[in-house]
This record gives sequence, structure tokens and C-alpha cells, in this order.
Amino acid sequence: MVQIKNTKKAVALVISALIIFTLVHAGDKLVYDMAGTGEMGFKDGTALKATFTLPYGLALDVDGGIIVVDSYSNRIRKLKDGEAATIAGFTDSKDLYGFTRGGFRDGKTDEARFNNPRDAVVDSKGNIFISDTGNHVIRKISEGKVYTFAGTGNAGYKNGKASTAEFNTPTGLAIDKDDNIYIADTLNNVIRKITPDGTVSNLAGVKTSVGKLRNGRSSLAYFNEPGDVAVDADGNIYVLDTGNQVIRKISAGRVITFSGSIQPKLEGTDYLEGGFEDGRSAAARYNFPKGMSITAEGLIFVADTYNNAIRVVKPNGEVLTIAGTGTAGRQNGKPEDSMFNCPTSVLYSEGSLYIADMYNNLVRKMEIDIDDVLGVNDPLSGIELKSTNAPVQLWIDKNRLDFEAYKPYISPQGKTMVPLDYMCSSIGAKVKSYDAAAGSITISKDNKDYMIVDQSGVSIENEVLYVHIRPFAYCFGYDVLWVQDYKAVILTKADSFK
Repeated sequence: MVQIKNTKKAVALVISALIIFTLVHAGDKLVYDMAGTGEMGFKDGTALKATFTLPYGLALDVDGGIIVVDSYSNRIRKLKDGEAATIAGFTDSKDLYGFTRGGFRDGKTDEARFNNPRDAVVDSKGNIFISDTGNHVIRKISEGKVYTFAGTGNAGYKNGKASTAEFNTPTGLAIDKDDNIYIADTLNNVIRKITPDGTVSNLAGVKTSVGKLRNGRSSLAYFNEPGDVAVDADGNIYVLDTGNQVIRKISAGRVITFSGSIQPKLEGTDYLEGGFEDGRSAAARYNFPKGMSITAEGLIFVADTYNNAIRVVKPNGEVLTIAGTGTAGRQNGKPEDSMFNCPTSVLYSEGSLYIADMYNNLVRKMEIDIDDVLGVNDPLSGIELKSTNAPVQLWIDKNRLDFEAYKPYISPQGKTMVPLDYMCSSIGAKVKSYDAAAGSITISKDNKDYMIVDQSGVSIENEVLYVHIRPFAYCFGYDVLWVQDYKAVILTKADSFK
């Protein structure tokens, strides 16, 4: 039998809950370096001793390794088992700025040449596709060789057969369950599609030389230098419309603005003004975001590049900053204290978020609790609090109790008092006995007796027995949250009782 003999027991439970809270948050998910020293260069080997040159895109390989598109090394790298290795790309010279010189050559992976590649996807057969941005083509890595999968190498715009199609600075890639590839064709300001048989078509957007913004039918929509694309579990396509500072959604042949507020143009440019604002989707602001990743639950993680932050868009449209201070730098540790320098890509996989931290020449990693991000463990999740004239409103397990004749009230001592019979019926319990002299109440639930002893927390009003909500809640394993702005008491089952 669980007994609460006096308020000291209730206090002890509160202290225990605080200790548990502290212990849980002492183990908060941290940001840390996964690969790279921070120095610009090209070196394979132990991941934390490897060097990269402006790594841009990330993808998950079929064996669980992380593919890194090391853009200015003009190589495709892979991280696995604590090692960094080059899987494709070769160069033996540098340009006037000291960067490895790009090229355009198919053939064996250790002889192939790329020109500032940006992104990668992997199909169901394990083939790797690369947006070879500087060459205006899509490359394919398969069975030890590199092929040109789509594009001629000339900047242009042409649909049809992959071998004759043309792109203009293709950047972000995505792939669906049927191995269709989607491309942010950045300087054509459109979204392209390549089927597995190599047919190239325009999925959305009007080809323009100058970016614009217009929603509506896919064939009539405008984009502004789209930077990345992603596909959700239902086949909807999301576009990081970088120059417009918003996230667009393509579904059922129409384009909408899914997240981000529409701002005026930056003076002297065709780009819209960026910003840094969390909150409702229509009010959120981004600053030239370059990469995103969608989870099965519908969370969209965003590399908000010029804000030097990692953002998330929840299925309800709420936008949150989950890492980064907004200032460029290099800092590991707690997400809210971490610093990035122009992150360009994010990749979520099995509880981890991988981040291409471009100007830090690093691949960073952050552990993610999806339930925490979704707010599953948030006692206010699923509760729509509204202002009311009632002295107190009370919620149990996300259901608001509808008190009729006998309302809760706040005592002169500041305690929330609730009608005991009504509270008991709400959780399937009954009052068994009440000893006024001792101030003790015995309650029966599920063939067990529970006792509350609290003389100062029991009162009789209009012949109705009232009890202080906290010892009652603790007795039956509920946590208590008081929301002052709404005079609301939220009871949720404590983790140890779930």
C-alpha cells in the first residue's frame, strides 16, 4: 500500500522529481566533432585526424557509413568505423587560390575527376549519385567506376534523355522509394526529376534566369535558386528555396510555401531578406539555408547556413533552433552553446544528426531524441490552453476536467483545492474514509488503499470535501505543472509510473 502520511512525503517526492530532472538533463545530447581537424586539406585515415576542404553534402550509404561530398577537394569521401576514406575522385594540381583543381573524367573511381560536387544520394541497389555542380551533371558511382548519369557538361536547360539533358549548377539531391531522383537545379530555378531509366523532366517551376516566388500549379510556380530537396514518407517533395528564405512543398501538382515568412528584397539583389526567428511556421525566418533532412515522423532538420544554426520544423509547423548560437564559430558541447560556421548539410539517421560544417572543415554530430523534439514528453503537448474566467482549470492526461457545481479554487495559502469525489471518479478511484481529526483520507483504487494525511490540505466547503491537488496527484503517480498565465494545473503520469 502506498501511503503519504504528511506533506513532508509530498515534498520528498518533489525533491526526487527534481533530482531525476537534473540527472536527465545532465546527460543532454551534445554537439561534437565526428571527423576533421578543422584544418583545410585532404587527408584520409583516422576520422578525427582527417582533413577536408569545405565539405558540403552528406548521405547515408547502404552499409551505414556516411558519405561526405568534400566539395573543394573534388572528392567523395566516406566515414565508417572511425575512419575517413576516399571512395571516388582524383586531382593532382591546385588552382590559383590553392584549392585542388576540378575536372571532368569518368572511369575508375581513383581516376575520376569532379568539379566542386555538392550533394549525394544512394539508391536501393547501393549506387551513389552525385550532383557534380561545377560540371552541370549528375554522376553515378557503381562497382568501382564513375559514370556521367545525366547531363552533357554544358550549362543549360533541356529535358528528355539523360545523355542529352542539360542542367545549370545542380545542387541538392533527393531520392524516393522508387529510385526517382529529384534535383534542385539551382541556376535554372526549377526542380527536376530523373527516373531510374534516365528520363529527365521538370517537376516544378518555370525556368528563369532570375529567381522569383510564386505558389500554385507546379508548372507555373517560381523558385529562387533552390538549394536542396527532400522527400517525405508520403512522397511529398520539400524544397529549400534558398534565395526566397523559405521552405516550399510540392504535393498533388501544386506548390505552397510551407515554412518561413515572405520578406522584401535585399537591396540591389533578387534575393529576399533573411532573418533569424523561431515560432509559427508563417512567422519563422531563415538566412540562406542550404540543406535539410526529413525523418519518418515528419520532422524537417535544416542547416540554416548564414544563421550558423541548426533548425527543425515540426509537423505542426513550429520552428525551433536546436543547436547554434547564431554566431559563426567552432564550439562543441551543449546544443544551445554550440557554434558552427556556415553549415550546409544535415543528415538524420537512427538517433543522430550529422552536420557538414563547411567553413570549419568538419563533420559534426549531435544525438537527437525524436520524442523530445516532437514534444511527446512535453506535458503541454496536445493541450490547447485557453483563457477562462474560472479560478482554476485542470487537465489530466491531456483531458480537461469539466467541473460542474463544485469548482476548484485557490486557498488563502495559495493551494489549489479540488473536490475529492470528482477527482477520484476521474481516475477510477473512490473515497473509502475520512478522519477529520487526523486529517487523513483513505482512497481505494484497483483494490488498493492509498492514504493522504495533510490537515492543512483538506477542507469542507458547502458539505463537499476538498483536497490539495499536489499530495493527491503524487499519491497516484502524477507530475504537477502549474501554468500561471492560464491558471491551469496539468497532471501527467510520472515516467516511473508509466
